[in-house]
Amino acid sequence: SRPGAGGPPGDRRRRGPPPGGPRRPGAAPGRGAQGPTAGGGPGGPALFPSLRPVPPAELWKEPRLALLYTAEGTYPLTRIRESFLVSPKGDSAPFLVQENTAEFAGWTSRGELLLSGFKEWCSAAGGFSGNLSSVRDVQLAHYLVHPDVRGHQPSDILNKKEGSLAERASDLFAAWDKVVSEPHYKEVEPLLSRIETPLSPVLSRMERNGFAADAEGLRRMDRDLAAQLMAIERTIQEVTGEQINLNSPKQVGELLFNVLRLPVIRKTKTGFSTDVLVLEELSRLPDPLNKIPRLMLEYRELSKLQSSFVAPYLKLSEEGDGVIRSTFEQAATGTGRLASHNPNVQTVPLFGEWAQRFRSCLVPVVRGNSFVAADYSQIAKI
Repeated sequence: SRPGAGGPPGDRRRRGPPPGGPRRPGAAPGRGAQGPTAGGGPGGPALFPSLRPVPPAELWKEPRLALLYTAEGTYPLTRIRESFLVSPKGDSAPFLVQENTAEFAGWTSRGELLLSGFKEWCSAAGGFSGNLSSVRDVQLAHYLVHPDVRGHQPSDILNKKEGSLAERASDLFAAWDKVVSEPHYKEVEPLLSRIETPLSPVLSRMERNGFAADAEGLRRMDRDLAAQLMAIERTIQEVTGEQINLNSPKQVGELLFNVLRLPVIRKTKTGFSTDVLVLEELSRLPDPLNKIPRLMLEYRELSKLQSSFVAPYLKLSEEGDGVIRSTFEQAATGTGRLASHNPNVQTVPLFGEWAQRFRSCLVPVVRGNSFVAADYSQIAKI
């Protein structure tokens, strides 16, 4: 994911100094050497030319604030490097999460907090201490209005490059105002406030907590799969008298249609098609014609299980602290479903003996806890 105004979703690079160069800890951005100025830009003039440092107490009087920050570390185990609250007038102050908890919580009961990437903020800040009703996530709001559009950061919404801290702040206000003026915003606002925004800190905790894997169980499964794959190769060689690379579509097609003379189901520009649909149709032939297609289907299923799940999950379980942490994206699909990556836990195999054996190797980090399965498709109406 690309960097955004409120922190980058899924950005796994170590963040550099904030725009305008590094500042001494606790210094507020301002004019000249104190911080960056916005000036004009590809998207037009900023709402304010620079940020004016004020005491934090001044900002708690404002009805609306923008939250901007930089984070460091590897997502989802990031931490706040610097964070600032900015008013629509350009007043700003450093926001120290641990020091401003009470004041911030009180303000969020009456004010509006604009940011982009609420889930990523929760991960970096270790949660959210304010009232969720105050949160206005530009990224999520734009996604709900335009789910089929790529890019939901303020710079995407305004079609401009990300600029200085002052310009990022003004862009955040401008992007939010643009999104809420969209004709369909009122229709999706209940979804944003009742489901998506409260879901963000939940997903953040899921990402940081992760899950564990039984490494020894995965190693045994890896060995057993390798032995079963070799057994299938030997059986095919014994039945056909041919030794081929079962991972080569060309060699598989040659064996099935030229050596065994099975009916050709479909051809491609490069030769015989041997995809899953073709093998499934051939496996429905009468005995003994269906034996080799069935073995090839089994081989492909087990090979994919080994290469796409057992080996990667074993590697992840052996790295770092042994906890596997997937990233869940709220603003990535056109259907409204969550997306998962590194690893994609939504594609874990479900049916069959081997699939159940693999799933049994995935366990909660805390002994005695349980996994809960939920699906957006079960939500019929808000």
